[in-house]
Amino acid sequence: MAADCSLKQVVDGFAEGLQAIDQSRIPHKLFQPGVGPYGEAEAIRQALQHMRIQSPDLFSQAQTKRLPDVLVQGQWALEFKII
Repeated sequence: MAADCSLKQVVDGFAEGLQAIDQSRIPHKLFQPGVGPYGEAEAIRQALQHMRIQSPDLFSQAQTKRLPDVLVQGQWALEFKII
């Protein structure tokens, strides 16, 4: 079972994940590098992958789903919107 994580840890983790995608300079499809062209599902998936690597004790059991977008079992059901 993953350790309990606070809302701040979840928000910070996703912010760091999105920053990591952006700073990787890996282009998405035929677009210029950065996180901008990623769709909601792919951006969430990539950010969560980063979070699992950076904080496996908190996010190893987190999973992407259709509804909610991310489920941290027994702790958080997260829905994201790209703005």
